[in-house]
Amino acid sequence: MNIAIPDIKLSAIAPEIALVTMAIVVLLVEVFSPKKRDDLTGYLALAGVGAAAALVAGQTGGAPWMAFSGLYVVDGYGALFKYIGLLAAGMAILMSINYDLGENASAGEFHALLLLATAGMFFMISGADLITIFMGLELMSISLYALAGYTRRRDVANEPGSARSGDGLHVHRTQGRRFRRVLPGVPRGAGAAAA
Repeated sequence: MNIAIPDIKLSAIAPEIALVTMAIVVLLVEVFSPKKRDDLTGYLALAGVGAAAALVAGQTGGAPWMAFSGLYVVDGYGALFKYIGLLAAGMAILMSINYDLGENASAGEFHALLLLATAGMFFMISGADLITIFMGLELMSISLYALAGYTRRRDVANEPGSARSGDGLHVHRTQGRRFRRVLPGVPRGAGAAAA
């Protein structure tokens, strides 16, 4: 019985490896840095974005090729969207370097989550099979969910989508009982007929 070994070309996912590796480095610097230096983690994350851009540039120019038994494709079309994702991530990092997150939030975690979300975008961009696209979607969405509630003490950050929708009344069910929670600025009786 012959077992076919798939063609594994790690050079196909070199930009993703650079982003994930830099996210880990940013987290380690955040944890082991003697004093809180938010700008250092920002510049490290920016260096990771630059390294990923250089690796994407190294992949372009030739004919499109596939890796991992046809699950991943490297082509110019994908490189264009990777550059767009890197531009967005780089701009977000630049804007966050001197931004005061407040409330004991750490910038290192923010930058690492941003790099991981970008790596997830890369997997979605170059995925040639549904499982690869889904893996990228999961990596990106989990990171973005964490970023959405990152400043959880702010009222704007709590319940990112639902705080501005509806009439301000949320009805929750817990063990067969109903209770209401009214958002600030909504009169107490609003929406009572809906319950």
